[in-house]
Amino acid sequence: FIFRPQAGMIHYWGGWSFELTGSVFLYTKNPDFFNNSERDQKPTFAMQSHLVKQLRKGAWLSLSAGFGLGGESVVNRQPNGDFRSNLLMSGSYSFLISKRQGLKLTYIRSQSLEDIGSNTNNFILAWFVSF
Repeated sequence: FIFRPQAGMIHYWGGWSFELTGSVFLYTKNPDFFNNSERDQKPTFAMQSHLVKQLRKGAWLSLSAGFGLGGESVVNRQPNGDFRSNLLMSGSYSFLISKRQGLKLTYIRSQSLEDIGSNTNNFILAWFVSF
């Protein structure tokens, strides 16, 4: 299991908002890991921010950035040397296509700042329904 306490703030001015949050991911031990091993993971610390512009009714545009640090795994009390440090950047555009449905287009860039991890470019198209 993962527990994620998080605290943040939002500041509004006109049609703009700025969000800043910090969180920590706390992992529980897995005593039944592969081949009768015990797996534990050290906490991961994260910060993220979003700059959002409200456009016409139901539409918005956002730019976001995030940073994560930590999360080294430990198997049978032996560290795996997989400490992580990642930077994420994204941009999104969301708009309504009817009164209760909309589309969201997103680009996410993930970059590992350590020797472990991957650098990715993701494009997302999401359809949503609000109730």
